[in-house]
Amino acid sequence: MVAQSKKRDYEYAVDIIKPQRLEIFANVDFLGRNIIFQDEKYKITLDNFEEPSVLKLLFKSENRDIKVGELVCSKKTYFNNDYFYINYVTVSDKHKGAGYSYRMMNCLLSILNPNIKGLIATIKDRVDVKPMLKLFNELGGYKNDFGYLEILNPKKNILN
Repeated sequence: MVAQSKKRDYEYAVDIIKPQRLEIFANVDFLGRNIIFQDEKYKITLDNFEEPSVLKLLFKSENRDIKVGELVCSKKTYFNNDYFYINYVTVSDKHKGAGYSYRMMNCLLSILNPNIKGLIATIKDRVDVKPMLKLFNELGGYKNDFGYLEILNPKKNILN
């Protein structure tokens, strides 16, 4: 029996857990999935580059890819600005601790169009608030005046 870590996926320093060989790119595999991140054991795929709604974390097993995590978001308008609302981010227990929820959020930020103001999430409906707060803080997010967690689009900040 293998001992499992009790830490959440976001509780590790990203500098320590970074693998030596990783790529952030846009590619399509033989099944037609859009791959945006890939390292030796994992890959992150998304459904659409223009308006992504699902990012999947896939683990490379011997003969197939197994889905071990998922980020689900939707485009919404808040305060007269377009945002991507984070519905949930999940990684299965066996694969937690490697920072892939952070990587999925970072991949989503890297492909946002400049007309999107950023990512937004509520914390009042969450069962456990601390992991989401830590994830948003690590990515430069903050709690806005209306009680939402918000990460501004880095492309929009640079271009405007």
